[in-house]
Amino acid sequence: MVNLDEGQRAELTIDAYPEETFSGTIQRIYPSADDNSRLFTVEITMRAEQQDLVIRPGYLARIAVDGDRRENVIAVPSESLLASEQDDRFVYIINEDERLERRDVRTGIERRNWTQIVEGLEEGDRIAGANPSNLREEMLVNVTRWVEDDSPEVAVHR
Repeated sequence: MVNLDEGQRAELTIDAYPEETFSGTIQRIYPSADDNSRLFTVEITMRAEQQDLVIRPGYLARIAVDGDRRENVIAVPSESLLASEQDDRFVYIINEDERLERRDVRTGIERRNWTQIVEGLEEGDRIAGANPSNLREEMLVNVTRWVEDDSPEVAVHR
């Protein structure tokens, strides 16, 4: 399965005990999901001293794992990205004169409406994040709404 490996640590909740969180190690990943439910079986080993509650084989559990975690990356709202005729991606940054400036970027992974910027932006660059298709280079802008921690700056995920 994507982002799951045998031997990987996992936090899990068991539907029979929704208020409890358990930790364990993935022992086995079954290779296919159920056609109807799209659920798949993963065997997880838990230490016996965690089991104050009776946990029986077959209980439905939900696991949380760090999958493809990336530290200190620059990411922008995906809606702020534009593409040229050659499909090169770019954003508009807001320069010190409050004017828009096109900045070509190279992108990485996309997750939950955010896109990683691998090249082209630096931490602290301010980008236009809304309605970029209505914007033009050198346009004077007035920020009307701040995004992500009350600032217009590029979001840096740590």
